[in-house]
Amino acid sequence: MKDMGKKAVGMVAGMVMATGLGLGALGLLVLSFHLFPTWGLERTEWVHWLTVIVIPETICIIAVAVLWQKRRPVALGILVAAIAMATHVVIHVASHWKG
Repeated sequence: MKDMGKKAVGMVAGMVMATGLGLGALGLLVLSFHLFPTWGLERTEWVHWLTVIVIPETICIIAVAVLWQKRRPVALGILVAAIAMATHVVIHVASHWKG
């Protein structure tokens, strides 16, 4: 039971880190809207995609690859959170698609 508890804590830690990364990226995006209003970033769609989706997901994938051998529960937690974030994005885009 002790080993299972350590794995659970590692997985939760990975999920918290990945979620924190996503929320941090979103916070930086919103902060950039307020700090640099003349740049018009809130009207540029690629800035949203790059800042909130592409960069955090890439960091998560790299972290999973690096941690897989030695810290597999943490890597799995990061992977679960990254899949949840990607699923959220896919559902959001599908529900707002005007095609």
